[in-house]
Amino acid sequence: MKTPSKRDVLISIRLPRALVQALDDYRRESEDLPTRPEAIRRCIEGQLQSAGYAVEKGEAPNV
Repeated sequence: MKTPSKRDVLISIRLPRALVQALDDYRRESEDLPTRPEAIRRCIEGQLQSAGYAVEKGEAPNV
């Protein structure tokens, strides 16, 4: 995924500690040790793609 620009939408959320711990575990298992924001982007993108959404094009699911 490309690096976000200042024109992209900023979303702030609060997460339970257990979810942050799971996210950090995921990050440590990644070869490139992504930042937390990048890891969150990857998780969201992967989930959307697996549900049939074309993330880059913003298209409807293929279901």
